[in-house]
Amino acid sequence: MEINDVKHIGLLARLKLSDAEASALTIDLNKIVALVETLPATRRSSDDDEEEKNEEEDVVEESNERITRGDETRQDFRITSDELIAASPDHNGRFIRVKKIIDKDA
Repeated sequence: MEINDVKHIGLLARLKLSDAEASALTIDLNKIVALVETLPATRRSSDDDEEEKNEEEDVVEESNERITRGDETRQDFRITSDELIAASPDHNGRFIRVKKIIDKDA
């Protein structure tokens, strides 16, 4: 991402960014993009793909009807928050410390 991209985003967000602010944000946004690129990609199983395809077909057939999704509690998480915190390399009580990405003083 370059400074012109950041200025364009600022324009879209109706922000007045000085050249110094845009330059600092360019560095911060590039760090964020780099961090996101390190996250592992998720793969879906073919069963999930087939299920989604069937759901899409149902939606097309019922396109004139209102469809409401039911809220369901997910039980597929296999790690508790305590286990996650304990497994993190840097934590303080109930909080996980992460590397600073954005400089709020810039």
